[in-house]
Amino acid sequence: MVTFNLNEDAKLTADELKELKTAESRPIVYDEDCPELSESMKESFRKARRERPYNSQPVTLYVSSETISKMRAIDADYIGALGRIIDKAAAEYRQAE
Repeated sequence: MVTFNLNEDAKLTADELKELKTAESRPIVYDEDCPELSESMKESFRKARRERPYNSQPVTLYVSSETISKMRAIDADYIGALGRIIDKAAAEYRQAE
């Protein structure tokens, strides 16, 4: 797995732009690990999205500075990481009920 932080102010180099243009013109190559989706598979994804659309809601949480320091050491996007931890904890809590 590769993780990176996107810098919104970053500019692509000429080589990166060229690489993107080249990739854009290449055909998609499917194989046994990555087969082309059938129409029924595509519809399943659409149905799942309609039934459970992704949405988020901002909340204010008070977290100790110690916890924030630990989270910053783990992930530069510590707010996103905290959100993922809370989501995971909530899912596990529901399963335990």
